[in-house]
Amino acid sequence: MKDNVDLDRIIINHLPLAIYVIDRSFEVTFFNRQFAELFQIEDQPQYLYLGNLTQCAYCIPEGRDPNAVKCNHCEIIKQHDKVFQSGQKSNKLDVVQEFGPKGDSKLMYLTFQSVPLTSSLVLVTVEDQTNRAQQFSGQ
Repeated sequence: MKDNVDLDRIIINHLPLAIYVIDRSFEVTFFNRQFAELFQIEDQPQYLYLGNLTQCAYCIPEGRDPNAVKCNHCEIIKQHDKVFQSGQKSNKLDVVQEFGPKGDSKLMYLTFQSVPLTSSLVLVTVEDQTNRAQQFSGQ
């Protein structure tokens, strides 16, 4: 099969799942269009730490730079760390929490699954279950 970088990019950006690649410092090195849409990322972000991109309600500033954040309570980061430590694919992780800009955040039901790509990179899929959860709860 002929190697076609453009075709690879088109496929990745049309997958029905949001995906991102994260390194050991929890900086996002790649994300697709669905991830950008899910977390309302408009332009090329200045800060690529996972908490910045998702605008997670639990993230707090770390150090002198108020835009460098540390997750204060995060099963997502713990899952990624386990994958880095074990080198094994994770179980699915369901997360229900607030994401988005302060004052305009929304409660989301997301399913994360992490797969090691290399010893220093993990691929993560994110499935948005928010609408399905609202349908089952009758909201």
